[in-house]
Amino acid sequence: MTVQTNKAEAAAKSSAENARATIQNSRILMLSMVAASLLFSILIVWLYVGRNMVARITSLDTSMRGIANGNLDTRVQVKGHDEIGTMARSLLSFRDQLSTLQEELVQAGKLAALGQLSAGIAHEINQPLSAIGHYSHNGVRLIQAGRLDETEKNLNQISNLTRRATVIITRLKSLARQQQDNFVAVNLQQVVENVLQMLEGDEVRKQTRIDVDFGNLQHQVYADPIQLEQVVLNLLTNALDAIRDQTEKHISISCVHNGDRLDIYVRDNGPGISSELGKTFSSRSSPPSGGGKTWGWGCPFPITL
Repeated sequence: MTVQTNKAEAAAKSSAENARATIQNSRILMLSMVAASLLFSILIVWLYVGRNMVARITSLDTSMRGIANGNLDTRVQVKGHDEIGTMARSLLSFRDQLSTLQEELVQAGKLAALGQLSAGIAHEINQPLSAIGHYSHNGVRLIQAGRLDETEKNLNQISNLTRRATVIITRLKSLARQQQDNFVAVNLQQVVENVLQMLEGDEVRKQTRIDVDFGNLQHQVYADPIQLEQVVLNLLTNALDAIRDQTEKHISISCVHNGDRLDIYVRDNGPGISSELGKTFSSRSSPPSGGGKTWGWGCPFPITL
């Protein structure tokens, strides 16, 4: 009896140990499967996020930086229908709208430049045409009075002014091409006299006392005579505009030698420029429209003396 009891207890212990070993092995196997599943999930997530989402976000960021730097030809990759795809489509639409706005701004800039150029052309051509009209009117009266010698002088002035207008138009047509400058020795006093003759038909000029003080020195410069006359013409036109409403109108023109340079001064007794207008003037913006006023920016030629 005792022997059988001992055998039964030994068998029970052996079974219990086998059961515990089986449970331990099952636990280890389960943990291994859980760890393998976790590693596999991490690998899948890394492959999807790293090679798909992160790559798409990086590409989208590169496209955004390119567009922000002004490169509107930057390619925008649109993939998928998730949030990243929606952002890419929005960026693509934004880029296309910027391209359209840029084209509109360029066109507006071209129209503004064309308007300024047209105003400049009108300003440059108006002076010789006005002078031609003045000399033509006087020529008719001189012919009627039988003063043929003076009529011949008027016709010569008309011929010179016509040549001047032709030169201005030719220069305007040649702005897009590189043109050789016609630099020659020019008498500055003669330039001023030519401009004053051109302005003889101006109504304000007739009411203005103009003093020219060049002294007894030679005032020779190396320059393009047409361009130089245009600069002096613009300065005098500005002065006449400034004193238009003055009761007594006075302009003084003087020339001073400053080393190897000649400084020309055109002074008038006009009201001057206000501080607000002076800021605009110093920033080289366009002159205000209306009233026929100009600040002498109509001369579109580069001047080098």
